[in-house]
Amino acid sequence: HSEDKNYVGCAIALLNASSINPMILSKLPGYVSKHYFFFREKFGELIPNVNISGIRDDSVSSQGEDISNEKIESFYTEIKQMLEQVIMLYNEDKLTKASTSAMNCTRDLQFVIKMSPILKWNAKFLLFFTKLIRILIKIKSDPLQNTLFNAQQVMKLSYRMENTLKGLSTRNLSELSEYRILAHLLSLVASSSGQHVSIESNHIKELKKRMERAQNLCKNGEIELSPSFTSLKSRLEELIQGKDSLNSAEILNLVLGFQLSTPNLDNRIKGSEAKIISPVSNLDKPFDVHFPLFPEVEIEAEIKNVDDRSGLAVQISFEDGKYQFDSLHTDQMTPKGPRSFLLKANVQIPREYSGRIVIHIVQFQSLDSHHHDSSLLPNQSGEFYKLGKGITMQIQYHK
Repeated sequence: HSEDKNYVGCAIALLNASSINPMILSKLPGYVSKHYFFFREKFGELIPNVNISGIRDDSVSSQGEDISNEKIESFYTEIKQMLEQVIMLYNEDKLTKASTSAMNCTRDLQFVIKMSPILKWNAKFLLFFTKLIRILIKIKSDPLQNTLFNAQQVMKLSYRMENTLKGLSTRNLSELSEYRILAHLLSLVASSSGQHVSIESNHIKELKKRMERAQNLCKNGEIELSPSFTSLKSRLEELIQGKDSLNSAEILNLVLGFQLSTPNLDNRIKGSEAKIISPVSNLDKPFDVHFPLFPEVEIEAEIKNVDDRSGLAVQISFEDGKYQFDSLHTDQMTPKGPRSFLLKANVQIPREYSGRIVIHIVQFQSLDSHHHDSSLLPNQSGEFYKLGKGITMQIQYHK
């Protein structure tokens, strides 16, 4: 397809039209998404920035020629170079350009995740990292807007990266701890409401502990402290020296002056994931349940790269926005390989429920509850992470 001039011309015309009417994307065959990055590389400005996730999946694996691993890796390398540009623009306070480039990185990384099983998890790490940058761009653009919320987002995202991605280096973990320190500093700004923060307060004591843990992580991993962390540590020590308190402007400047660096991700990483084998989506044929029976769904799923099975659960999402969590037990999982299991479980739906449900396999992960500042993540010792795509079902209850 990609060498057919008629196809290429039509694809370019339709992609440009979709920038005005995004509904066009849903009508395009799936193999257009496979060629999108190739067109961008070959034809440059002729190809608009579009959200290729809007192109349907039905023919991605069955039509058109496969994209070679070499092309995907070449594209992935270009994304990493673009991400370096984003970091440079951020550090130079060129935030509008940084934001635009970060959005492009997000879109292109989603494409790599979709198309390359080999690079999927490395690309996902960079996708999460790009999301972190986009939050920091918001903070830098308007530091006092939604300060606590932005701090919480940085904290949660850094924990999600650490808890769901396997094989991260000590340097990667050290960098994530640095972002949690930035989140902690932002929480101090939010909680101080423009007032001074005592050096003897629990907030500052906890901050010192965080920085000490980050320093020990580098020491135990026999790696050097990053220049950004070293600079932040020195500036904080200078501010604290001889003072009884810090004002919020001084704390905020520590965050705004933090210089980002490109993550070192030379090794292949993996991620926790679950693929639901059954049931399958049944929107065209609802699951009928008759009184007085409870609706019960038999679930079978493949689970990979999970170290701790104790936090696994089935999450059922209902149309009214409510959730149901059913904890899973080790006797419901049959080992299939290293950190790989086959799950078989029965889950009951509330009696008399009719409507759509979405089923996910999720994992509960600790948010370092012994150390995190309660003002930053109140009443929250952890979070549930979805381990893959969900299955949508239609339940029809008959009284």
